[in-house]
Amino acid sequence: MNRSILRIFLPLIMLALYGAASAATGSDITARAIAKFGDSPSVKVAFTVTAQGHSAKGVITLSGDRFRMDVDGMQTWYDGHTQWTYSPATDEVSVTEPTAGELAQINPFAIISSLRDGFTATLVKSTASESTVQYKPRASGEHGSFSVTYNNSTYWPATVVVDSDNGRAVIKIQSVTVGKTLHPSTFVYDKTAHPGAEIVDLR
Repeated sequence: MNRSILRIFLPLIMLALYGAASAATGSDITARAIAKFGDSPSVKVAFTVTAQGHSAKGVITLSGDRFRMDVDGMQTWYDGHTQWTYSPATDEVSVTEPTAGELAQINPFAIISSLRDGFTATLVKSTASESTVQYKPRASGEHGSFSVTYNNSTYWPATVVVDSDNGRAVIKIQSVTVGKTLHPSTFVYDKTAHPGAEIVDLR
């Protein structure tokens, strides 16, 4: 194929490829992201979160529907059912059993695996490199919504925007690292970590 013919066909090929990518629905993209997380024994994400005019850096480790997170000293553990949150300001550990909607506001990464069932996914923006999907809870009584911008090549999230009664939070992902299988105890609060902390059971 000579260069003049290539110049004619290359834009058409690129347009066709872009059209195929943009034809994906919010559910399609979500399914690919679910598979990406599901195929990884564990995932470590470094991010920056901005809310109410303040920014903080954080790190979260995910394994299935479990997670462990540290944002400027505020630590959270979730074992798939129970959540423990340690506040260094009050030296207290709050114990809760969050709903899917509450988890979305606390940690959108951790519920990627349940997005297909618990939320309605709508593709709201698509470019050659990224796609943004908005999620709204299906269950009555659940409030708020959030959107995830995915990298079209890796399907890892790049940006997460959470809208709730408390306002908007924007999470920018700095890095995503796939790790080894972790013991379930990694995602359960260890009382020896903060021996003097008061336990506040809100279940």
